[in-house]
Amino acid sequence: MLFEKKLLGITALFLLAVSFLSTPTINVKDDLATIRLQLVSDGILGTISGLKTTVEFDPENLEKSFVKATLQVKTLSTGNMVRDIKLGSRKYLYKKKFPTVTFKSLYIRDLYDGYLIVGDLTIKDQTKQVAFDVAYREGKIVGAGSINLLDFDIKMSDKRFENKLDVYIDLPVSGMAE
Repeated sequence: MLFEKKLLGITALFLLAVSFLSTPTINVKDDLATIRLQLVSDGILGTISGLKTTVEFDPENLEKSFVKATLQVKTLSTGNMVRDIKLGSRKYLYKKKFPTVTFKSLYIRDLYDGYLIVGDLTIKDQTKQVAFDVAYREGKIVGAGSINLLDFDIKMSDKRFENKLDVYIDLPVSGMAE
């Protein structure tokens, strides 16, 4: 009887390990990724890079799927050096104290033509839940979402709606079936 219980326990652990290991890893080509930003009220466009990602994705078992990403604040570029220096200052992103922006998914949901990824976004030691709509298209994960900078203690304007930042992602990948 003891042997049967041990065998059952070992078998259960083995099946759990196999199911965990079978979640496919998607390799994002971080150095080719593009993260575009648009401050909606002013039409200011920019990019941020220095991306490092980990993606585990199984469309048949989304509960085991996850996304982790880190971006380097020092790579923020709006095409205006003076503005970029200002955005990296203590008043805005405070890049010396908070050199990275991080995202960790909480869950992924299937949508009609893609996926909804909801997760914790951390900017300047402020963490808020955000959502991105994403899809796989021609060797890339593409998507979009919006955040409000006031939620991260970044004030571009006194009016909440003028602090909306749209985020567009374009991530070349390998390890994902066409």
